[in-house]
Amino acid sequence: MRSVRSDDGSTIVEFVFLGIVILVPLMYVVLLASDLQRNAFGVTEAARQAGRAYATADDEGSARRRADYAMGLARSPTRDCRPTARNCVLWLPAPTARGRR
Repeated sequence: MRSVRSDDGSTIVEFVFLGIVILVPLMYVVLLASDLQRNAFGVTEAARQAGRAYATADDEGSARRRADYAMGLARSPTRDCRPTARNCVLWLPAPTARGRR
């Protein structure tokens, strides 16, 4: 008499294996696209803020300083701004000439 080999449980193993093989690259692509989009939005917002700082300044010297300050804030590697963080960068308005805002 020949014994019949049972396939019980192999479907689950194949499903898990194929799920991992497909899911890992898919998650990598999604995370990569998310990172690229975040960086694109960051560059756009940094340019916008530097332009606003430059356009609202009283003279060219202070305009360049304000634009550089805005770009420095945008390029800051700090992402965690808890009240106890020592290296937290917060938006502070640049000093204005003659005390005006």
